[in-house]
Amino acid sequence: MKKKMLLLTAVALLFAILQGRADVKLPRIFSSGMVLQQGMEIPVWGWASPNEKIAVTFKGKTVSTRADQKGNFKVKLPAQSYGGPF
Repeated sequence: MKKKMLLLTAVALLFAILQGRADVKLPRIFSSGMVLQQGMEIPVWGWASPNEKIAVTFKGKTVSTRADQKGNFKVKLPAQSYGGPF
């Protein structure tokens, strides 16, 4: 009986973890090789679960929002100056 209870608890915990996982998706335009325009706010948009809380972090700055009823979201990161290692 104890093993059965432990197994049920483990399955319930796994189910709770999987339900809490958000499927946030971004368009293909966002990639590791993309180039950003300097001096302008940086728009970031995508799709998530409806009303899902979204936080986007770039260069130490975080902007948060919530997805709308259809799962769409959009945030604007602060403008960046030129720079880079080159």
